[in-house]
Amino acid sequence: MAHPTASPLTPGPDPRTGSGKGPRFPFLPGMPRSALGAAGVPAVRAVGRTVGRTVGRLILGLALCLPGLLEAQHVEDPVLPRGAILFQVGGVFTHAPGAFGANGHQPFGEPFFTSVDPATFPALEPVQNRLRDLTGRSDLSLRVGEIRGRFEVNEQVLPIRVGYGLMDRVSLGVTVPFVRRRTDAHLLLDAGGANVGASPGGDLTGAFQTQSRAALDTVRAQVGEACEQFGEESEACVDGRATEARVAGFLDLLDSVWEDATPFPLDGTEAGLALVDRWSSVREDLFTWGAEGPADLPLATVPLGDTFLRNQLVNPVWGSDGFPTATPEAFLLLGDVEAHLVVGLLHLPPEGRRPGVRSAVEGTVRLPTGQSDSLSLVTPLDPPRGYAGGGVRWVTDLLLAEGRGGFLLTLEWSTFLEGDVVLLATDPDRPWDPAARRSLVSGAPGDRLTLGVTPRWSVTPGLFLGGGYEWAHGTEGRWSGGNGGPVSVAPSTTQHRGVLEFRMAGWSTPLVEDLRFPVELAARGVWAFAGEAGTPRERRVELGARVLRRR
Repeated sequence: MAHPTASPLTPGPDPRTGSGKGPRFPFLPGMPRSALGAAGVPAVRAVGRTVGRTVGRLILGLALCLPGLLEAQHVEDPVLPRGAILFQVGGVFTHAPGAFGANGHQPFGEPFFTSVDPATFPALEPVQNRLRDLTGRSDLSLRVGEIRGRFEVNEQVLPIRVGYGLMDRVSLGVTVPFVRRRTDAHLLLDAGGANVGASPGGDLTGAFQTQSRAALDTVRAQVGEACEQFGEESEACVDGRATEARVAGFLDLLDSVWEDATPFPLDGTEAGLALVDRWSSVREDLFTWGAEGPADLPLATVPLGDTFLRNQLVNPVWGSDGFPTATPEAFLLLGDVEAHLVVGLLHLPPEGRRPGVRSAVEGTVRLPTGQSDSLSLVTPLDPPRGYAGGGVRWVTDLLLAEGRGGFLLTLEWSTFLEGDVVLLATDPDRPWDPAARRSLVSGAPGDRLTLGVTPRWSVTPGLFLGGGYEWAHGTEGRWSGGNGGPVSVAPSTTQHRGVLEFRMAGWSTPLVEDLRFPVELAARGVWAFAGEAGTPRERRVELGARVLRRR
């Protein structure tokens, strides 16, 4: 299972000889120094200042230490020459704003973008019950709004690979990647359709409570006089006591709702009108006993916002174990270390006008040294991390005569062993279920199969451009929780990708007097333009630089 940066660095035909022998990327006598500005600088800038400086210092340090032993790897085969040592460093930058869907696009985490009501958030059921008691409407449904947001993934990988030519047709290699994945999560509470808002407060509620309690005291005094005059069993006394209880019960409930800052009926909504009608009925009860309550009951005028979403809903349900409501801090971490064995299969160099072919196979063993991504079921980017496994990659170049270019054919298969990882495994039908936290599960992603075809053209000696197509398919992955927990399934995915490739052979004109600075540069752009529903819509830029020390 080769690292993504391996593809743009796969060699092409030797433009000087048109054969499969000799240097892979020839140094061009007489190439102006401006070639570095024309090709090298844009590639380094694309990496970013920090990574670019690191790559440059590593290559320059090697060149300064071993100026007589370094040269670009001009071998027309992925296999290294016997005794040769390869040093390769690169950068892979992936951006995935969402996935393919029925309408062409769907955001990552789409099941989480739902209406905020008791059906989605069980914690809101007591709030709905209080709202129904307050308005006297047992059929009233609580609506807080809709969850909207953006959930994108940006990943940077810095792979460092060292290879050694063990035999003429056998090479060994090790790739150590460093990974930084940033999940840009922004959840917002859209108040569209809401019938509750922030509980009113301040002078309005204070004045209402003072006046309404004074009116209730008046009723109590009047009822007390009636009961004393006509007796406790009289109709006037019984009705008065009932009126007193209804008014007091409503005001007590109203005070507790305001005190607890419970979501309150929103002005102009069905819930707000229901509460106004309820207060009108209470005022009539007051008026029958010679008391007059406030004319207007304060309603909510400000919809609930993101603070309510985080503090009252998400954090009590999940805490830090669930779907992120804000972008978490991202760090550069060790990825899964890979060991490679490359074996040359066929090498027929072109001669004259006769085309040639070269072929090799690479076997890879992956060690689970990386940290698994707990959101991998929500954002299923490849390759998965934290799983042991292996893979096989077959590379064949059909070389055109006279060094005009070639056709690169690649076939790669990867498999993953089962392991225990921490995942956020959610049920799409109940995305905010409190039980759907990050938890330790056992399982593995499905196998991956990638087929690529990339024609290449020699624009000038030492400069190659290519463009092609990749088909990538992943089978279903399954994980099961401990103690007989539910099984989580990652559905199969299929991607159709476009590929653009740039490769530069290096140069022989010294950058510094009497100092040869050989280097291979490659850049590759990959974008997914179609795929099955749920498959990531990703764009990726791969950059690489490599040097070879011959024995």
